[in-house]
Amino acid sequence: MDPPDVPAYLRSLTPVVLRIDTRVTNHGYSNGRATGYQAVLQAGTAVLVDDRGMPRVRCACGNPLSAPVAQQSAPKTTGDAWPGFKQSNVVAVTPAPEPVDVFVMCEPDGEWFERHKGDTGTRDRKTEKPDKPSPSVSITTPTGTTDTTSSEPPTSEPPTSDPGTSSEPPTSDPGTSSQPPPPPGDGTGSDTTDQAPSS
Repeated sequence: MDPPDVPAYLRSLTPVVLRIDTRVTNHGYSNGRATGYQAVLQAGTAVLVDDRGMPRVRCACGNPLSAPVAQQSAPKTTGDAWPGFKQSNVVAVTPAPEPVDVFVMCEPDGEWFERHKGDTGTRDRKTEKPDKPSPSVSITTPTGTTDTTSSEPPTSEPPTSDPGTSSEPPTSDPGTSSQPPPPPGDGTGSDTTDQAPSS
């Protein structure tokens, strides 16, 4: 993408809050070069998604995001696991088969609403819960294989199990909490578990 195209691209993206710990490829900058690393963004992290529901930018820092890379072995853990994190609940978003014009999402209090793609919430409208929850996500197993659960357009309906979050998925399961996960970090949207691994 050419630099002059960036503002229009960013305006085309839609702000959402992740309701499920989500695996992505995060990007940074080190030694004069762009870097990519596997990360798990904690539920409660604000991101911008494209018209297929794919996370493309982490709002707290502006880092570009892309689809996660399939892991051939158990991922190496870096950072601290947060309360409620459970590897088996981490998902990877699968792009919707066609562009989405209106995203159906759920507030933390359970209220459902619609948001038009590219809108920042100014035209949000309450709506009914979808008849069939159909998140467009893949559950990532510790071996790195994925099980696609749906190819329907994305909603923010979480799976029935309790979610959690982290940078790279931990190799051991720290357990889960019956309480919903806290917002990431100190309220600024940053957390220590979403840092590039040190070399």
